[in-house]
Amino acid sequence: MRLAAHLPRMARTAFALVCGMVLSLGAPRAAAAQLISPGKLAQAHASLEGMGNCTQCHELGKQGVSNAKCLACHTPLRDRIAAREGLHATYGNRSCAACHKDHFGADFQLVRFDTATFDHKKAGFELRLAHREEGCRSCHTPDLIVDSTVRAYATRHRVLARTFLGLGTKCVDCHQTDNVHARQFGARTCTACHDEATWEKAPLFNHDSSRYVLTGKHRTADCAGCHKPMQVPGVAKPVVRYAGVRAQTCTTCHADFHKGAMPQRCEQCHSTDGWRALKDRTGFEARFDHNTTDFKLRGAHAELTCANCHDPRRPATAAIRMSWPPAGLRAMYPAPAAASCLSCHVDAHDSTFVRSTGGANCANCHNEVQWLPSVYDLARHNRETYVLTGAHVAVACNQCHQPVRPGGPPQFRLPSRECAACHKAADPHAGQFGPRACTDCHVTETFKVAAFDHAKTRFPLDGAHRNVTCAKCHPVTVGPTGASFTRYRPLETSCRACHGATTPRRP
Repeated sequence: MRLAAHLPRMARTAFALVCGMVLSLGAPRAAAAQLISPGKLAQAHASLEGMGNCTQCHELGKQGVSNAKCLACHTPLRDRIAAREGLHATYGNRSCAACHKDHFGADFQLVRFDTATFDHKKAGFELRLAHREEGCRSCHTPDLIVDSTVRAYATRHRVLARTFLGLGTKCVDCHQTDNVHARQFGARTCTACHDEATWEKAPLFNHDSSRYVLTGKHRTADCAGCHKPMQVPGVAKPVVRYAGVRAQTCTTCHADFHKGAMPQRCEQCHSTDGWRALKDRTGFEARFDHNTTDFKLRGAHAELTCANCHDPRRPATAAIRMSWPPAGLRAMYPAPAAASCLSCHVDAHDSTFVRSTGGANCANCHNEVQWLPSVYDLARHNRETYVLTGAHVAVACNQCHQPVRPGGPPQFRLPSRECAACHKAADPHAGQFGPRACTDCHVTETFKVAAFDHAKTRFPLDGAHRNVTCAKCHPVTVGPTGASFTRYRPLETSCRACHGATTPRRP
């Protein structure tokens, strides 16, 4: 044994193995294996029992298992790690044995984790809404494995019912049997209409985005009144028709109550507010087609009565202020001045857009269907003014465009696009960084700094300083206004400033 004490580590290991084998001569093979094995393998690795199989998982002269040897067998995990996909790709070079212990007996579970606290986002699929309420095995079942490589591997090793690998990330990968639309929507994704709260409703669908915009009583009509079941070839049960519903004219859906006695189109006398809601009940007004004039009635204009625009006695309102040329006041239906929208509609923006290209043209943002909401969308905002990214996309318009005076219109032309123009009151640095741009450290996704590189400062962190928490060097300070803030600058960087005077150790 004194000879073994002077041997290098690898030699000592080999020496011990040889001694163990010599001492075990004549003994059963299982007894010999116990001299070097810390315990029996788990059931999944039972085929690797015995001294002759040690190097299937271990490398001579090295402690622990070899990740390369593990992945040589567990090929689906190897392929996902190489593709930087899935949970294991987030662990870097961590040893497989750090999570999957073995040699604790045949009944020991190699896969052990807390399902209540597991962050599913790390696996490449974040659980939201109703998905959070489901148990793991509600989704991780053999029937839903779409990866053929995983399915073949798990079948060969008899773990198809236990594996968590191989599921797809598309809605139809799991909900194919729940698809009640057959092939009506082609390649359109489920998330265009549905969210992850429930399949039964489509909260993201807006009928106004379809070819048939709902107005009036159509908005409160039952969907089933227009969308009837249909039989689709190859599909056992009837499916509700959503695509291809005919809606060319009113009589496509509604029977002609007049049985052809009226030559006009239905909409010349009726509106979607109801069959009995005529545009005007007088004989002349009911027969008159305003579209034969220079001002065609569209959208909300079409719902007005003649007196709304042709009665000079009507008083002005806060939103409508009309004028009539004197020469036409004697007419039965005096024609108001209608050179532009502003001829009748009060400029709610206090001439803010007069300097815009083409002048204050209401049609740039509004239409005749409805005044609000405007048609100025996110794409135009990004293209024509300030590009909204990150958390800015979810901010309501009036959070940035606030009235200049109480009761006044919103301020659409903001004086500055700098971060401080809006976030000055929320500045957590109390002006420490002066004119330095917020974007040097922050992004629009969140105020939190994602990855600050201390090496770019005048005090790069090295040695033990790398493990010191930020708060150790950057304390919370109370400013002149009484508000607390974290001190980042100026800070003394000498050793004495933090560590004080120290007495060197004597050798």
